[in-house]
Amino acid sequence: ELLKNYDTNIQYHPGKANVVADTLSRKSGMMAGLKVEEEIIRDLEQLDIELYVRGQHGYWASLRIEPDLISRIKEAQKEDSKIWTIGYHRLRGDMIPSGLLWIV
Repeated sequence: ELLKNYDTNIQYHPGKANVVADTLSRKSGMMAGLKVEEEIIRDLEQLDIELYVRGQHGYWASLRIEPDLISRIKEAQKEDSKIWTIGYHRLRGDMIPSGLLWIV
């Protein structure tokens, strides 16, 4: 109501004189971009992909691709001495300390 009583002329200078208002008007768009970046970062972490950031820019420092979970378990079992011991006793038909009898 007060402005209509005066002869005023409002001028907008994008990115110059009105920097604060310009920044605030773009804030929601920038936040949406940050949310997408957070989702991408979470996805990269789940895939064991490392992203290194230096200054304002990020770059791929390493990309390690591993087989799926089942293959990883099989590889780990090859080096597990307990599994080898159980397999050995199972093949011989031995009774193991827990009272189980391995039948081939």
